[in-house]
Amino acid sequence: DNGGTLNGGSDESTAVNLTINVSFVNQKPTFDILAIASVLQNAGNVTVEDFVSSVSAGPSFGESDQSVTFEVFFQSGDDFLVIGDAHINLGGNLTFELAENKFGSANFTVVLRDDGGMGTHAKSDNRTFLLRVEYVNQAPTFSVSPGNVTVNQDTGALSVPFVTQVSAGSADEDTFQKVNLSVVVLERLNVQDA
Repeated sequence: DNGGTLNGGSDESTAVNLTINVSFVNQKPTFDILAIASVLQNAGNVTVEDFVSSVSAGPSFGESDQSVTFEVFFQSGDDFLVIGDAHINLGGNLTFELAENKFGSANFTVVLRDDGGMGTHAKSDNRTFLLRVEYVNQAPTFSVSPGNVTVNQDTGALSVPFVTQVSAGSADEDTFQKVNLSVVVLERLNVQDA
């Protein structure tokens, strides 16, 4: 205290030992992620390597032995691009299966969870990425029925149902593409007049 030590007084108390225990508090895990995953239409099963990096269970001592797991959620955009769920493994690779003949873009949310506790620090901040599926023009298709056309001599102009099931390449392409059919003569036969 500030009373001084005059006449044998004392301005300090006897020392008291004090133990301070610092309890562990689980810190949220962290990671870095690319902003965009861009792939071509009809790529099938896709793996984007090193899409996520710097994966950490948390900055504190004692968190390095925690297990972490990624969770990927569809957020907005074209929800028909991916079959099932997208996944990210601990190696940082993003995997998903593309739906056939679909293109467009979608936003996904990624969360990293650790097993150090169920409090607010058991999961990372939400991170997002854009999946962009680039359009690839598909080959047009058609059917020929019947395969051969037989006509009598001197028949003149004739119209026969011949080409059916014409498609620009996929159901999506049929809505905005036009097709043209052309006939190429591969072999000419000389036919004598009877």
